[in-house]
Amino acid sequence: MRQSKTPKMDVKKEMIHLLQAEEIGKTPFQIAKALNISRQTANKYLLDLESGNIIKKVEIGHYKLYRVVRKKDNKLIEKLYFLLLAIIEKKQEISPEMLDFLLTQIQLTKFEFLKSLGVPKLATIPNLQEQEKSYDNLLSLLEGVRNLLYYFIPVQSPFKIDVIPALDRIQPMSLEMRVEDPGFFLNKAGIHFQIISSLIQEYLSTTSHENVYFRVLKPLEEHTQFVYFELGYVDKYYQDFSIVELNTKDTTERDVLDEIKNFYSSSLKMKTEESEIDGKLHYKFVFDSNQDLEHLYELTVHLIEETMNIAKQIQAETPDFFKRKWIPIENWTKPPYVVIDCVSNGGYIVDEHTRISMEAYKVGGICIHYERIENGWRINCLDRVDFDQLFTIYSDWNKRSEIYSKLMSDPSEFLKRRKEILAKINEDHDEKKLELI
Repeated sequence: MRQSKTPKMDVKKEMIHLLQAEEIGKTPFQIAKALNISRQTANKYLLDLESGNIIKKVEIGHYKLYRVVRKKDNKLIEKLYFLLLAIIEKKQEISPEMLDFLLTQIQLTKFEFLKSLGVPKLATIPNLQEQEKSYDNLLSLLEGVRNLLYYFIPVQSPFKIDVIPALDRIQPMSLEMRVEDPGFFLNKAGIHFQIISSLIQEYLSTTSHENVYFRVLKPLEEHTQFVYFELGYVDKYYQDFSIVELNTKDTTERDVLDEIKNFYSSSLKMKTEESEIDGKLHYKFVFDSNQDLEHLYELTVHLIEETMNIAKQIQAETPDFFKRKWIPIENWTKPPYVVIDCVSNGGYIVDEHTRISMEAYKVGGICIHYERIENGWRINCLDRVDFDQLFTIYSDWNKRSEIYSKLMSDPSEFLKRRKEILAKINEDHDEKKLELI
């Protein structure tokens, strides 16, 4: 990099001009590169400007960021952003609850934070207490989301926002969006999308006076080009189960649905609505608390992950531990024991459970295959043991022992470690007032 021949005062002016265009700031390396000067020269001028209280420096780990001192600096944005940087630096877990944690650190509610940001009022947001939750109003919310995304992601070049068509749906109550990454992933800052979605959801719900959800739909991964969001209404979470196929004479469709009902009602308060649609019996579970269902799935995902780790550890210790192997559905040599459709408005909470289950079953020899259907999943269980694994109450140790005896050479050690994990998970999540019973 060549040394600049520009007079010292001109370089300072160029630095100030460069930093004035930055809300967050730039590192010395970025400044030196932008002005085509050496790092040493940049550091010298930055020190001069800092001592004159024209710019200020913030240190995060081994990073240094410089920004212009403004009379109306938004301290809240600054605190939040640097907390985010610190978390990313430490590689802490990314979750939708992260924003609430961060705001607690600066003693603000999410609504107070939104007010402090000065988010503009959007005329397109309908009052859902006075209007029907229609598809047209969903489109009005969508227009608000577009404006808010551009507000919360102030980049120079416009990024694409596409709505993914809802196939075979009549006036859907949710929409899926695909947003082009404006560069957050490139800078390993994908956590911003979780933060932004949480803020937008709060804005939409507060402004519309009704529960509206806006969330990241698919797991965030590095080096991706698009982020997927889901927008919709939620009164009460529900899950609607029906039997597509049952290949046994030992039980009936109602028996199977009753077992699924017992599984959910053991942990959650809910109402069951029975109906018959096109000759098929449906059990629709409407849960009393959206939050309780989210917490149950959060605990369940945690349990599945830990159980998968136990299975991997024991498998490494005893290679022949699993006597039953996972078989992909294309290699099944007989019809499945049962095929179940589960339709839900739970969105990502159900999808995340399904995703981690598919990973874990391959390790533990469970032959369950999931297929995406409209607003839900089709669940194929090869044998009775696969269905039992999915819908047996977690702490029914006699039943669990019977299941694992069909999968493992000696399930005693596996059950012992699993009990310890279950107790620890219940303890860790005690504040949720829910247990995997």
